[in-house]
Amino acid sequence: MGKYFKASVMAVILLCMILILPACGVGKEQSDGNTVQSAGNMQNEPSVELGKELEWPKDMMGDLPEPKGKITAVIDDKTAKQCTVAFGEMSEEEAETYAKKIEELGYTGGMNLSDKDIISVNGENADGSKADFVYNITAKEGVISFQSGDAAQSGISGGETASSEPADMTDLAPWPSDYIAGVPELQGKIIDIVENDASISVDLEYVDKADFENYIKLLKENGYTVDTDETSGLNAIDYRAYNNSGEWVHAYWSIGEDKNTASVMMEKAE
Repeated sequence: MGKYFKASVMAVILLCMILILPACGVGKEQSDGNTVQSAGNMQNEPSVELGKELEWPKDMMGDLPEPKGKITAVIDDKTAKQCTVAFGEMSEEEAETYAKKIEELGYTGGMNLSDKDIISVNGENADGSKADFVYNITAKEGVISFQSGDAAQSGISGGETASSEPADMTDLAPWPSDYIAGVPELQGKIIDIVENDASISVDLEYVDKADFENYIKLLKENGYTVDTDETSGLNAIDYRAYNNSGEWVHAYWSIGEDKNTASVMMEKAE
């Protein structure tokens, strides 16, 4: 424990696939070499199309332009009004241009990142639509996601589903507020706490994305800004940093099938 490491953009790509692929049926190969994964007989399940050279799903990507690269997967979630496209063979220059285009289209307010490994930009426009672009410089591949503003207007909130009864928000255990300084309680339902000699980890459910984004801002205000590693997308947010005393925090949020989940790990200075 205590060793800092950078999150790979491929983890974000795989997360998108993991969240959606288990619900899909068996792949069927077409004559053009592409493979189509259908949602089977279940309604409201995402459809997945995999292949070497797929067409840009223009009707499902709002005003986002077609990328200069080869599209290798299209995941269409009509329930969430969201479409995710995986691509490859894009140059770094083309990726920088695409990221700038998203900002020019008015998608702002997200957490953007550009370093030697990753180019990432995401945000929300005036009508509530959301866009996310993540690019791996070494692999020359990444993902583009778009969610229509109609999703928010119709009450669809990333991973949360309507229920006739309110969720039980009783915590399994109290937040470890005295473990290390500057790591406040995250709003949500605590479902598990794991502690050892060097660290403590808290798992939560029913964590709103906006609350988690504000939580990251609070961690920064409290001094967790040393050796930061930050990745953000429509489906997941990952933040890791030290403070000046050598204490470390790792906060992670993701969309679940029926509820959003999060975890916060804290490590004392060695």
